[in-house]
Amino acid sequence: MTPGAPPAPPLSVAVAAVESALRVGEGLEVSLRLTAEADFSLSGTTARAGLQASWQLASAAAAAAPATEETPSAAAPAPGSGVTAPGMAPAAAPAQEAGPVPAQEKSTDTAPLLTEAAGRWLPAPLALLLTPGQASSLRVELALRPGERPVLALESLQADAGAVRLRGQGTLELATAADVLASPLALDCSLAVSSAADAAALLPQARALLAPLGDALRLDIGVKGSPGAPEPRLELACATLDLGGHAVNDLSLLAGGEALPWPQLAAKGKVELPLSLQVRTGKDHISTKLRLRAGHDGAAWLLGLPQLELHGAGARLDGALLALLPDAPQEIPAVPAASAEKQAPLPAAGEAGTLPAPVDTAGQPAAVLPAAPVPVSAADAAAAPVPSAPAIVGSDFVPARLLAQLFPDPGTRPRLWASLYGEIEDWAALGRVLDYWSPGLRLEKKDDRPVRLMLRAGGLPCAPDKAEELPLAAVAGLADPAFLCSQDWQQWFSLDADVGFLRLHDRGGERLLLRELHQHLRIDDIFGRGKLEQRLDVRQLHAAGLRLERVLVGLKGELATPLEAELACAGDIRAKLRLRWQGDRLEIPVCDLHLKQGVGLRLQAGTALVLDKDGLSLRGLDARIAPAGRVRATASLKPAAMDVRLTLDSMDLAPWRAVVPGLPSAALAFQSRLHGSPAAPAGTFRLDVRRLEVPQSSLPPLDLALTGKLGGSNGKGRLDTRLELPPSTRQALGAEQAGLEVRLPLHFSANGLPLPDMTAPLSGRLDWQGDLAPLWRLVPVADRRVTGRLDMHLALAGSLAVPTGKGRLEVAGGRYEDLALGILLTDIKASVTAGSGKGLKLEPVRVEASMSDGRGGLVTAAGSLHPEGGRLDLDAAMKRLRPLRRADIQATLSGTASVKGTLMAPQVAADITIDEALVNLNRLTGSSVTTLPVEGTSEAPEPVTEKKEGHGSLDVSVRAPGHITVNGHGLESEWQAGLRVRGALNDPLVIGSVRSVRGQFDLLSKIFTLRPSTISFNGGAVSNPLLDVTLRYEVPDITADVRVSGSVRRMKLELTSTPSLPQEEIISRVMFGRGSSELGRFESLRLAAAVARLAGFGSGGLGVLDLGRAVLGVDVLRVNSATDKESGDEESSLEVGKFIGEKIYLGVEQGLEPDSTAVIMELELTPHSKAGIRTEQDNTSAGVQWKMNY
Repeated sequence: MTPGAPPAPPLSVAVAAVESALRVGEGLEVSLRLTAEADFSLSGTTARAGLQASWQLASAAAAAAPATEETPSAAAPAPGSGVTAPGMAPAAAPAQEAGPVPAQEKSTDTAPLLTEAAGRWLPAPLALLLTPGQASSLRVELALRPGERPVLALESLQADAGAVRLRGQGTLELATAADVLASPLALDCSLAVSSAADAAALLPQARALLAPLGDALRLDIGVKGSPGAPEPRLELACATLDLGGHAVNDLSLLAGGEALPWPQLAAKGKVELPLSLQVRTGKDHISTKLRLRAGHDGAAWLLGLPQLELHGAGARLDGALLALLPDAPQEIPAVPAASAEKQAPLPAAGEAGTLPAPVDTAGQPAAVLPAAPVPVSAADAAAAPVPSAPAIVGSDFVPARLLAQLFPDPGTRPRLWASLYGEIEDWAALGRVLDYWSPGLRLEKKDDRPVRLMLRAGGLPCAPDKAEELPLAAVAGLADPAFLCSQDWQQWFSLDADVGFLRLHDRGGERLLLRELHQHLRIDDIFGRGKLEQRLDVRQLHAAGLRLERVLVGLKGELATPLEAELACAGDIRAKLRLRWQGDRLEIPVCDLHLKQGVGLRLQAGTALVLDKDGLSLRGLDARIAPAGRVRATASLKPAAMDVRLTLDSMDLAPWRAVVPGLPSAALAFQSRLHGSPAAPAGTFRLDVRRLEVPQSSLPPLDLALTGKLGGSNGKGRLDTRLELPPSTRQALGAEQAGLEVRLPLHFSANGLPLPDMTAPLSGRLDWQGDLAPLWRLVPVADRRVTGRLDMHLALAGSLAVPTGKGRLEVAGGRYEDLALGILLTDIKASVTAGSGKGLKLEPVRVEASMSDGRGGLVTAAGSLHPEGGRLDLDAAMKRLRPLRRADIQATLSGTASVKGTLMAPQVAADITIDEALVNLNRLTGSSVTTLPVEGTSEAPEPVTEKKEGHGSLDVSVRAPGHITVNGHGLESEWQAGLRVRGALNDPLVIGSVRSVRGQFDLLSKIFTLRPSTISFNGGAVSNPLLDVTLRYEVPDITADVRVSGSVRRMKLELTSTPSLPQEEIISRVMFGRGSSELGRFESLRLAAAVARLAGFGSGGLGVLDLGRAVLGVDVLRVNSATDKESGDEESSLEVGKFIGEKIYLGVEQGLEPDSTAVIMELELTPHSKAGIRTEQDNTSAGVQWKMNY
């Protein structure tokens, strides 16, 4: 802005925009109507005036549509208009005034300018009136009525703008012209928002406020009384308030309702406002009433809540709170330059505006040294030496000293009076609120004792166990609380709480349990000696999975120290801790901590931490570790020297496994020392691990050690570490050569503590030669074996931020065997080459490998891994590989595979051909016979698998031209397959089918031919494909088909025939070659058993024979089949028997012939052997049977 030029009017932009719109006549549609009338009567003349207006600002798109190339933007002010953009200086006025606006300068793009001006200069609610594309209207009617007391009336106020509607009316009765402030006043206004979402879209400034609101919002404003003592009343009502997914319903906020004589209040410098808030959460209401008081008497602010009431959710809180906040002292005026040579007098300690008097460790004023003269001129101040920063000492953190620094002048210290009492009365209501905000959370209260909370604060002398007496007028807020200005004020504070029993639990179990909690805190003379007493007692506490009993947290002493703390508890943690803090020294007389798992720590007496002007020191730390171990430490950190020592003796890790699962069993010993100076520290350490037992490994206990040496200067250093393996450990690990050395770069902090340097050079070396089998035993996997020879040499370089390396890893003569899956791979050769050792560049890691199956099959692989980004580029090929050594499955595989992408998201692609495969169902491991229902489907639901976020992709094609042989359980068949596996690695989709080539199946002792059948995979679970399998049996008089359809989990079996016959008749003709009406009694029994077996009853259900056993009360009822050695015919018989005792069986077997009756008696000798006697009509036999299941 040009110096001396008048500032631009604040509304100049808006005025210019309106004038431009009116002049152009486009973009803004305005309708304006003014009315005036008068009514004459005997009582006088009533004058009325009215205003009706409606307007609509075209949207930006509509306003820009008719614009032409000749129409420049109206955003730029016309020359000579004097209008400038905000923040810009106005252009110089031309020599002469501008003439009329030429036609080519006519602009229609007024909507953006008007909207910007409205948003900049108008309040948010008024800015709604100029929202583009929205019709708005305003109607105002005023009247002046005659009489002894004329009345000025607002008969109607109506404003509509989209979702916002404003209605109002009011009157002002003019008592006398001289005293308008005493005239009666009545005004009512209502602002309604029908849609908070629409209002939020129109008011970006208020979006955060309107977003949680529901669809209805109403604001009522009323004023009664007189202009000099109005009684304002404000009511805000909201149907729904969304707070993080939880709805608060029927929210209403009430304010006012009492007269505010603002002239008197302004003279006294205070104001009071009553407020009330009511909300509903679920079925419970919460109401709050409070009175706000604020005032300023020229020297201090008086703030408070003379009345506070909160009721709802089963709880109540009552009380009052007052605070006196004195103003900060005025700064001392600057000394005139003429008296610059004079020295400013030093204020006495404790005067206003001075620093606090020094306090020693006991809280007493310390001796004050004479201060140097204070320069008062700028030159003297610049030439004065800058004092060095004082050393940090422990007494700097003494609470009394911190308070003295915050409030150095006693006249500026706040004064607080409070008396608040809270209580939970209705536990059922509180439980409903908790369940509403956290569904499933339950509150349990067994006794009738309420939960109480009491907070008090004051400054007048009173007994600790008695309430402070105050003037009733002060508590009620009807008069100034003069007691806050008492000369004898000594601020104190207390907090007390009591809980009898409280338990919170949800579906996951117990969340919190409290039993007999008592809390008491009292601080007297906070800004003086600061006497402190704190005690928390809890009989029982369950939280975070811990069960504690007899919990005690105590604090006693003075804020100026000494201060003593105590902590004790029993249960899952048995602890006893006492601390004593006195200025620069923290002592630990007692520290005893033990867990229920039998491990713990006990500190010997005499430990102290000192932070004084000489530095930080730790003295006498000596702790015993249970059940075995000891820790000792001393430290001295000074500006010019340092000496830190730490020793750990014979700590057994095995007992700590109960606390940290997976921790190995070993004994640890550690020794370290850091000495020298912060600029050039030095040190050593050694970690010994004895009898290390790796979990789930068959290796013998191992011994190893890690040593290190620290050195450096000028803030830079290094840590040389080395791994040491004794001969016994090398032999156990099969190592002929083993070594690990690393040099870590460091930099040192100001106090000499070493920190890693992420950018300095890094160096190291790893060497290993030996047998691979012992190392593989470190991997906790069962039934897998790896043998071979490992040769590894790696040099480490780069930095900690970007490490790199150069070296080679080779595996020769390797062999991999999976005993569970029957996989065997031999002649494994692999090599991994990393880097070239040139600079710090991360170079690709080259991988090459090959292996065979010992039968002529071969696998080769080669590729690279790029450390930057973990990019992969691997390719592999198989040639007639037969990896399986199993009796049930054999397969020959060929094909190619590749792995691209990154380590975190690999992209696997493969094309695999099954050259030939053999599946023997009779020897299939873990095989089971699936029961096929004749009709209907099983009710087993589809298992729902949780979809996880996939990383990486899979695209594998599997082809089998037609050499997959499946035999066993009466099936002899050949199949071919074509499958595609695609999708995420953790959730692949299998699409394709397995089709039959030929085959036959022995069912019901008859040979069925396998018709063209398909097993389809359509992207569902791999274990649940769709089946379409058909078996056919043909004889001259019937053709029978058995069709299995549906999915594996919901299979359906159908029996059909040509000609069409019932299912029982089909089975009869297949089994016996004749109809069911022609069968004998034992053939009928076999037919019933076959039908029951196919129907699913023979595998655990109640079939025909099961029903017979139940009716006859026998243990055995079965149909036996045997082949006659001479004729070759199949003979059937029915056996009925019962066990006598646990080891004797007696039975009778009847064949189809009348004279084919036999009596059977068996005696169990052992679980695997029995002796038996069988007596027939002309033959008696005896023998011993022995069997073993493999």
